Amino acid sequence: MGVVKNTVNMIEKIKTLMNERGLNKADVSKGAEIPYTTIDGLFKKGYENTRYPTLRKLSVFFDVSMEYLITDDEENRDAGKISFMDVTPEELNLLNLWRKLPRDEQMKLLGRIELKLEY
Repeated sequence: MGVVKNTVNMIEKIKTLMNERGLNKADVSKGAEIPYTTIDGLFKKGYENTRYPTLRKLSVFFDVSMEYLITDDEENRDAGKISFMDVTPEELNLLNLWRKLPRDEQMKLLGRIELKLEY
């Protein structure tokens, strides 16, 4: 008989991460820059229709991979995370160019990228 892994859904994982850090929904909303109604909706309506930008912001805020949040595996919080060693020269070039942009231009560009990823 094989080892049975615990399966935990995204909301349970978020609750655990919040408890570990002593955070509430408002803290997550503010820290992750996600509207409170979106965070509250996850807990009330479920996570099935969570949009990519929300998932990305949650994973960055909690410093876990998106894969960790969306899979049932609760073992590896870093699964799927990109390490510095995995960054290509092209990605480094993009990062250097990004850092040269003013903050408002970064936000405009980020919005355009997120729109592209939603299609």
